[in-house]
Amino acid sequence: MRHCFAFTRDKVFLYDLRGMELKQRLNLDNHLGRVVMSPNPSNHCPFLLFSNSINSGTFVVYDMETLSVKHKIVAHDSPIIKISTNFEGDFALTLSSHGSVIRMWNVVTGQKLMSFECNVRLGGCTDAS
Repeated sequence: MRHCFAFTRDKVFLYDLRGMELKQRLNLDNHLGRVVMSPNPSNHCPFLLFSNSINSGTFVVYDMETLSVKHKIVAHDSPIIKISTNFEGDFALTLSSHGSVIRMWNVVTGQKLMSFECNVRLGGCTDAS
């Protein structure tokens, strides 16, 4: 199935391209860049990764093929301010609002792979897995 995605400030609309039928509407808050599209390496249908709370360190991996939540991952104790993925779409990085911990996740399995502690003043990160 082919989908078309339309993003607004606080919503994602998912349409079926065969008839431009609205399949799903997701309410979310993307004020801080906490929504990313990630290619799905297993079937070439993208994942949508988002954190829709400014109070939670949780993010969601939403499967655009099945139109369902694949994983809900508690990533940090403080809110997530940034999510990014690698080019292939199988890994995600999350940054907490404290700005001191970056975590790497397997998007397909939901498993945490690594943690990096960052010292902004010294300008570097160290492996804290």
